[in-house]
Amino acid sequence: MIGKVFQNNNFRETTRYVLHKEKARILDGTVAGDNFDTISREFLMSHDLNPEIERPVYHLIQSYSYQDAEAQDLSDDFQRDRAVEHFAGLVVSAREPKLLLQNDKTEYKKKVKDFIELELCEYQWFCATHEDTKHKHTHFVASRINLIDGRCIPTWQDRERSQRICREIEHEQGLEPLQSSYEIERRSPTRRQKEEWEKTGIAPVMVQLQDAIDQEATPGRSIDQVLTALRERHDVEAKPKLNKGKCSIVFEKVSESGQLVRMSGSQIGRGYTYGAIERQLEREAQIEIDAPHLEPKAEAEPEISPLEQVLQEQIEYAQRLAPQIQTIWESERSGRPKLKTASFEKYQIRPSQDDQPELYRGDRKLLEYSEGTYRALGLTEQDCLAIERFNALSQEQAADRLRQSQTRQTEQERKKQRSVDQEL
Repeated sequence: MIGKVFQNNNFRETTRYVLHKEKARILDGTVAGDNFDTISREFLMSHDLNPEIERPVYHLIQSYSYQDAEAQDLSDDFQRDRAVEHFAGLVVSAREPKLLLQNDKTEYKKKVKDFIELELCEYQWFCATHEDTKHKHTHFVASRINLIDGRCIPTWQDRERSQRICREIEHEQGLEPLQSSYEIERRSPTRRQKEEWEKTGIAPVMVQLQDAIDQEATPGRSIDQVLTALRERHDVEAKPKLNKGKCSIVFEKVSESGQLVRMSGSQIGRGYTYGAIERQLEREAQIEIDAPHLEPKAEAEPEISPLEQVLQEQIEYAQRLAPQIQTIWESERSGRPKLKTASFEKYQIRPSQDDQPELYRGDRKLLEYSEGTYRALGLTEQDCLAIERFNALSQEQAADRLRQSQTRQTEQERKKQRSVDQEL
């Protein structure tokens, strides 16, 4: 099995490439759309949570040998599960690289399984298979940005980690071991200089700094929160350095050997991580230099971050749809108390453990009932409009049935009265 990993900044073109291929089929995903246009628009929602991330697109490819095609049952479910496992392994190993270096992979497998069961739904992704070539292969396209907290999946050394994950999948599933061209060439002189981290499981300080900032500098957090988190969780200090009126940053971290390592922001890169902190420190430093005598101005009302906007939207959608699905469920269940599922269009309503109606789209839960309240799980405006249209139609049909029933009852009463009059 050959696994390839790419990152880029264009959801639309990546989705177009994957889905516009001849004989491309979607196998599964957390996105609601089923075509290039709707899926690419959906991905923009997660990107809005952290718009400063320069390469939010994760594009993973899993290819199988001709021998595996003959000897293995490479069904759609099998290919989808391996693609999901590949993605989950990258996320888990980015958090704890030592897990992939251990001989006993029990803990690694457990954390991959836990991620798939508990966290996979927090990311937007879809998996598609291409059947335009003789060898089977799948494409897994995902947003690196978590829908819940807006944080981004680190990608340091992800190609090397990808190969280790593929070797583990091959061993677990009995697939033919295959090496990518990258893995064959990885022992070049530049690679040998970085092999120390593979032995110890400790990433270079530059990588540790970049990952720490990627994790902490998310939209909606104040600069004080970011700097405090860097200092307390990652032992990283960020200090402004003024030179001819311009501000730059020096990041400081103590290495494993106890040596103080200093790196400039330009060495780390000018993504959201560096740029946001630099701009804030520059503003603070300039204010202190230019106007130390001025009274501090009243703090402006903080702007609502994209993440807070999305969370607020989900709360509003839940409040908006909860009474709608309760009405639909009561109507559908009327006269059928044992009804387990009410289906309409691509939606289903099913009872929770507390016998309260919950909304699904396929196997994905959109509206969940828990502890006496409803919580939205990725609802969109289109979902709300669809449910409201169905509810309005359902109410109209119920009103029509009631009017027809009343008309029949009135007609029967008239016939009965005419019969009595004739007898008299």
